[in-house]
Amino acid sequence: MIRTLKRPGLLCSAALFSPSRTSTSLIPSSGGSKVLVDAILAKIQTKPETGKRVTALSINLQDPREQLQVTVTVDQEAQPRVYDHVISTLPFGCLRIVDTSGCQMPFNLQQAIQTLQYGPSVKVAMRFSTRWWETDQKLRGGVSRTDRPTRIVVYPSYGAGTNAATMIVSYTWTQDASRTSAFVKGSVADKVLLDSILSDLARMHGVDYQWLQDQYQDHHAWSWDDNEFSVGT
Repeated sequence: MIRTLKRPGLLCSAALFSPSRTSTSLIPSSGGSKVLVDAILAKIQTKPETGKRVTALSINLQDPREQLQVTVTVDQEAQPRVYDHVISTLPFGCLRIVDTSGCQMPFNLQQAIQTLQYGPSVKVAMRFSTRWWETDQKLRGGVSRTDRPTRIVVYPSYGAGTNAATMIVSYTWTQDASRTSAFVKGSVADKVLLDSILSDLARMHGVDYQWLQDQYQDHHAWSWDDNEFSVGT
């Protein structure tokens, strides 16, 4: 269902999801997605290693009669590691800085890795003292879209009736994200981002800016384009 939020001089719409239309039971995990990861790790006998940066990959293709082996060079390790199989899940932006010349990849594969486009994306989560979007705006779940810099607001569909008052107050990608990411780092720029989002929220929902600022407790912004382990999304 799309609900239009009519505000003077503001293009804004909301997509609302009806929990009664689905039989799926959604259960949030206390502690975030890390709880699921920790539970999976507890079941694995051979624990994965973290903090290891791969700098080079090569494949033994000299003699087709020999068993194929993959040599993996790890930063700060004197000797490379040798494996029968390697599955790389690196985003291509990260794979590009790994020396893969020893893999003898065909040109069309190298070109695909080089040219596949990853887009910038930024999310900003904000914690308030109350779930004002539910109590005052009757918004439970769904998203709002606006032509303001905030662009997309995501309302949580869980936590109703609790003190958990955190939501994604801005979700941007492509050019919007490129512009937003300039304000993610740095104390002064971060203050500009905070003021801009609070102002947009106030206008979108027809509430007083100062009142909303009093509701504010904390926020966290994340840019995938500026993260060395993703280099875009």
